[in-house]
Amino acid sequence: MNTDIRDVVLDIKRALRDVMLDINQGCVPDDNRRRRVLDNLESVLDTIEQSGNRGKWAKDTVTGFSGVITGYATYLTGCGQYSILPGYEGKGSYPTACWIDETRIEIDESVKRIVIEGENNDKGCDTPAPVDTRGR
Repeated sequence: MNTDIRDVVLDIKRALRDVMLDINQGCVPDDNRRRRVLDNLESVLDTIEQSGNRGKWAKDTVTGFSGVITGYATYLTGCGQYSILPGYEGKGSYPTACWIDETRIEIDESVKRIVIEGENNDKGCDTPAPVDTRGR
């Protein structure tokens, strides 16, 4: 579980504790507390769902670029992007992964998902997440 998800899970636990305290004291839980629990829970479930697509073959419906999903990133704005690594054809340099908006991705369920197994949980990344340098 990455650090961002841990933080959200802790926030959900705190908010659930507050809601339970309200209920145990005979009070109706505060709407803001309930909304915070539900919003954060939805965020965690979305992230878990998207991470389940790693290793699947996908295609950008706009450009036709295709390859294996190697990562998923969610941004402060709510935008989600997949990292897609094209296949290596044995010519020239190793291909570079591209980060593409999730709304443009079509996943091919007919292609078997690639799973990398091993004892080392710190497997590294093929391409770091993009950095926004606008306005700097």
